[in-house]
Amino acid sequence: GNFEDAIFIGEGGVFFGSFAERVRDRIQHIRQSSAATALSSDIQVPLIMVTGGFRSASEMESTVEKGNADIVALGRPLCIDPNVSAKILADPRYQIEMPIIRIPFSSRNAMLDSSLTSIWYQRQIDLLSQGKQPETNPQILVTLFWYIVMFLRLYVWDWKNPMWGSALVEDGDLKVD
Repeated sequence: GNFEDAIFIGEGGVFFGSFAERVRDRIQHIRQSSAATALSSDIQVPLIMVTGGFRSASEMESTVEKGNADIVALGRPLCIDPNVSAKILADPRYQIEMPIIRIPFSSRNAMLDSSLTSIWYQRQIDLLSQGKQPETNPQILVTLFWYIVMFLRLYVWDWKNPMWGSALVEDGDLKVD
């Protein structure tokens, strides 16, 4: 399975929560071993971290309190709001709103929807890396454009190893014959 597969989605849409619970049950004997307790009496080793699907402080707290994880992490929320952690800490009732792309003419094409949504979030990371503000409202046509650009960059044209013509790369510069 994968993170979009329903087998990994637990309470409240949290990804991997029930999976982490099963992992915890299987590694309990490791946590109780003398080698693990010798490392630290305060921390159970190995640590379990869950990421994905958290939309509120209560979901995160519940996951840790139940012992299903020692650490929770945010991914996509930080792609569109780098200050989301501070907002959650300031207001435990704060709900994270996560944009999702839904193709109107695609009645049940979850794979296409999740692929385009992933591309949109990757684009937000790209914008942040350039010092720009992320977009907050995904647009289908813009996302389709970036999907095509990414496809071409990944699978058709590799500037370091071009498929067409003869070229050399020296010190990061492309030299074409």
